[in-house]
Amino acid sequence: MSANPTVLVIDDDFEQPLALASVAILETGQEGMTTDRGTYLITEVPPGSYTVVFRKPGFEQRLRADVIVNPGQVTELDVRLRGEFTDLEEFV
Repeated sequence: MSANPTVLVIDDDFEQPLALASVAILETGQEGMTTDRGTYLITEVPPGSYTVVFRKPGFEQRLRADVIVNPGQVTELDVRLRGEFTDLEEFV
């Protein structure tokens, strides 16, 4: 999957780009990381259908299935990650 710099990983709660989020294609094992602007690029992905996983500590993992990569085309895949919050009991 080739992605151009407009492809983003965004913090869904604060509408901000997420730096250092992991982007992985399960079928090929290819991985990338987002920049400080939340952009990412994975190159030289053969045409086909793939499952892409987005991860960042403190955020819920997001899986996108059936991402189609066509020959000679750029595949754009923006995603939003939600913060992973734990309910805490009141401390007195």
